Order: sequence, then C-alpha cells, then structure tokens
Amino acid sequence: MSLKTYVPSEQPFDITSVPREVKSQPLAEKKAPGKKPTGLGAPLAGPPSSGDAYERLLSSIPEFSSFGKLFKSSAPVELTEAETEYAINVVKHIFDSHVVFQYNCINTISEQLLENVTTI
Repeated sequence: MSLKTYVPSEQPFDITSVPREVKSQPLAEKKAPGKKPTGLGAPLAGPPSSGDAYERLLSSIPEFSSFGKLFKSSAPVELTEAETEYAINVVKHIFDSHVVFQYNCINTISEQLLENVTTI
C-alpha cells in the first residue's frame, strides 16, 4: 500500500513538508533522582568487556549453566514511564541457541511492595 491510498491527492507527496521536530524526552532523563537499582538490575560499573559482568552473573544461575557462552547482552530498554510506581526494564541476553529476557523491576515508592510477580 502507498501513502496515496491513505491521503488521496492530485499532487505528489512531499516528505519535506513533514515537521522533523521530536518533542519527546527519553525515559532515562525523566527518572526520579536517587533511585538506584541493585543486583541484576543495576547498571554495570563501567563498560563491560564483551559482557563479562553479565556472563558472570548469568553463569552463577544453575538453570542457565547449560546454555553455554554468552554471545551478547543488550543495553537495558525501559518498558514503563518514569512516573509509575515501579520502573521496569529488560535486558536481552543472547546465547548460541537461547535468548534470555531479564526483566528488572525497581520500586519507586518505598511504601509499595511487589510480590509474586510473573510475566506472561
């Protein structure tokens, strides 16, 4: 399908007429100050050399020991808005024949406690 199907016009479409301004703010910049994740969800201290830090963490989990060497881990991707009661991000870990999604959930309100959290 083409743009002409959606916007019928006798004149050809001119992409330069579309505004180029982006007014959204990245989620990382909106985060509340002072909320630092810990454990697997914590950002790695300094740039890891070929994912060594994640590889050490994942290899310490018995269920992942048969997956072999970690090929690559992605940067954390924010899944929630900064204003929510909790912040969730995901890190994708690529093995030879497996992909592991690591979901990090960080409470942003100390009075709220999450229990029995599952993903579907």
